Amino acid sequence: MEQQTQTATYWQNLTLTEEDIDHIYTMLINATTPVPTIDIARMVVENRVQEEQRRLRQLLSRGKIYRPKDDYDVGDVLVFPALDYAVGTVVGKRGGRNPAYPRFSVIQVQIEGEERPREFAARFTAPHPLNENGETDLSRLMQGLSPAQILEQYEDTIINVVKRALKEREEFVLIKGGWLLRDALAEINLGHLNIVDAAIDLEGRPLTLDEVLPLLELPEEIPIDIQRLSLEHAVQQDPRFVSVTVNGEVRWYLRRLLPPALAEQPRLLRYDPVPYRRDVLTLSLLQMEWELDDEWSVAGEQTEEAPPSLLPNALCILIYPHWRFGTLPLTERVRSILPTFDTDLYQITLVDGRWGERFTGWVAPRERLIAGLEEWYRKHKIPAGAFITLERKADEPDTYVVDFRPKRMKREWVRVAKVEEGRLTFEMRKVEVACETDEHVLLSAVETDPLDELANSLPDPLPPMRETVAAIFPELAKLSPQGTVHAKTLYSAVNVIRRTPPGPVFAVLAGSGEYEEVKDGFWTQKGSA
Repeated sequence: MEQQTQTATYWQNLTLTEEDIDHIYTMLINATTPVPTIDIARMVVENRVQEEQRRLRQLLSRGKIYRPKDDYDVGDVLVFPALDYAVGTVVGKRGGRNPAYPRFSVIQVQIEGEERPREFAARFTAPHPLNENGETDLSRLMQGLSPAQILEQYEDTIINVVKRALKEREEFVLIKGGWLLRDALAEINLGHLNIVDAAIDLEGRPLTLDEVLPLLELPEEIPIDIQRLSLEHAVQQDPRFVSVTVNGEVRWYLRRLLPPALAEQPRLLRYDPVPYRRDVLTLSLLQMEWELDDEWSVAGEQTEEAPPSLLPNALCILIYPHWRFGTLPLTERVRSILPTFDTDLYQITLVDGRWGERFTGWVAPRERLIAGLEEWYRKHKIPAGAFITLERKADEPDTYVVDFRPKRMKREWVRVAKVEEGRLTFEMRKVEVACETDEHVLLSAVETDPLDELANSLPDPLPPMRETVAAIFPELAKLSPQGTVHAKTLYSAVNVIRRTPPGPVFAVLAGSGEYEEVKDGFWTQKGSA
């Protein structure tokens, strides 16, 4: 017979009992550092296995394990592993008869907790699973996977059950990936948090908890480690604060002091994934998608950690949303030259590749961007469509040179986005350009406020990409004598009012049946001639 804790069903249907919670509470009552979930899960498994074995020993000590081939007398106490180790007493016995089997007996057994006796076979020598698999030796019955092996086999399931159960109970708090009792923490009230807010605001930079703890004047009898954990838990719960890694050290900053792209989280920088058919994309469209290297390609499936690059620099193309809010796309190529990220934000130092001036950059992995370049774009008159390079300085940790490819300034014909009668349209104007650009992505905007209003006025959820393309394609086609639009240009234009990688836009071109490719990446609308 197999113990319940040795079965997959037992752990797949696991829920924590009040007894489990009591054990966890006892485990944490003297903890001064957060206890990892895996340690709590290990304790739960060990307790469950030990409890079942204790119960089995107690039950088996009361009587014999029932096997059909054995003989029993009235008054014998039997244990039935197949009935969840129910215990019963033999209260009767008679002869059994079945022409298909040798002679056997039938015993009547009164199971504890049941009203009427049940009947079981005895002296039954024919083949039977309980005769073959039944165990009479306690040590053999207790054999099986160890608690460590059980945890290894069902780790994800057990950990998720533990996390969910503890999150539902107020007495437990999750800090730094581990658990503590709420009662073990120092009281951090709103006044304390206001002091932290004021300190960061006054310094104008991210601060460590150790820099602000003395300002709170918490009771000296509270261990400093507990003070630190208590404050960390409190600032984690307050939306004013955000964790930032600075030179490998976790610090805290005020969300309102971040660049607008992070403090306000503009809708135009947020990509809401849409389903589309990648199988309709032609080879030329796939090549263009690779060249554009949008941070949300393919359909938002970017991995959390890009493999480290052997190259010290990365190149990206600036599109309108990033130009508008002073951000740099955190593409796979850019990500590969940056360190791994453990916090919401990672502060780096950016060095102007033209003038050598230094300023702060804010790497936001979740939003897939680097913020803080508004002034740099304005100073150098960088347009949307420009090639931007980022190069790490080998001799200075977390320091990167940001640059563009300069060229002699001249006035060029550029697509200028504008709003007319509540819709996005474009016109060609002479604009000064002093850097190398992708001519198909290049565009400008004289007034950004109307474009912002139009982008923010779009319904939520956004309309199908097919509708957006249908509205913008004719406006771009008007700028060409041939009525053609380059696929990259369409991608760049759509991003003026809604954030999208090239895939969904290209899928409309190639899969809707409303457009046809002319040559060299240019498309025309069917029936427009």
